[in-house]
Amino acid sequence: MTAVRHALETHAVRDQPIVIAVSGGADSVALLRILSELQDPLALRPIVAHFDHRLRDDSAEDGRWVNSLASGLGAECILGVAQTTAPSTGVEAWARRERYAFLQTCASRKNVRWIAVAHSADDQAETVLHHLIRGTGLRGLAGMPTVRTLSSTARLIRPGLGVSRAAFREYLLGLGQSFREDPSNTDGRYTRNAIRNEAIPFLRDRFGRDPSRSLVKLSVQAHEAASVLQRLARRALKRAVLEQTPDRVHIASQAFYGVPDAVVQEAGVLLWRRQKWPRREMSQGAWKRAARFLRGTTQAEQWPGGVRGVKRGGLVVLERS
Repeated sequence: MTAVRHALETHAVRDQPIVIAVSGGADSVALLRILSELQDPLALRPIVAHFDHRLRDDSAEDGRWVNSLASGLGAECILGVAQTTAPSTGVEAWARRERYAFLQTCASRKNVRWIAVAHSADDQAETVLHHLIRGTGLRGLAGMPTVRTLSSTARLIRPGLGVSRAAFREYLLGLGQSFREDPSNTDGRYTRNAIRNEAIPFLRDRFGRDPSRSLVKLSVQAHEAASVLQRLARRALKRAVLEQTPDRVHIASQAFYGVPDAVVQEAGVLLWRRQKWPRREMSQGAWKRAARFLRGTTQAEQWPGGVRGVKRGGLVVLERS
């Protein structure tokens, strides 16, 4: 498909091997077939990676099916199996961690830089709606980025973010290509399934228009706004930081005078990320406190993960014990 090829070329994904995550479902099988067609035009060498989470008694059959498909396309296939049992709660997050760890291992062993996953425009809409329900800011409204750095040697690309789930299936129908249907995709206990199979259909039926398109448009606009905000925050932080070590940062608070609140708060997020300080437990209120502290309007603060700040004259010092 044109959109997939455009995404790959935009990010210079050509003349190299590429790991493709293939579950056996329609989207991932369509991506594999598309990348197989692009082997010659873009000089790609697809390496199929399939991970069995062992969430179903018959899940191993998916691996055998994917292996057969890859063999028929002349592609190498790597099969992985979860070595730990799924937890009683947080199954989706656990499965995601296990799967991505496997994909990074595959890329490392094969000395491959790029890993492709088959997230579609519908997946993007579901992600944005999920973030809205949970509570989010600009970054969450932007949804999933097309490209994300996983490690110093591996990058993730979602070349199908501009393609609908229906378009992927139509493409497979035209090829006469079968795919696997995972029965767990209809299990309403999983948040993603509830959003996909209940929330979005309800909104579509109730208001007579597809919310997915609007959510995807919103994600594009939010991404553009977040990018501008991040650039401004990066510049402000560069002016402000006087001294920096892994555990301590000295900042000139006057560098943030006259800077919009949103930019100062984003500078705090960037600072935490650079310092590798814990961000998971940082609430919106905690980020606002960080922004006020960076401006020098509070004398002392503490944040989750052992991060604390003290004002010393015109300087503010943040450190983690």
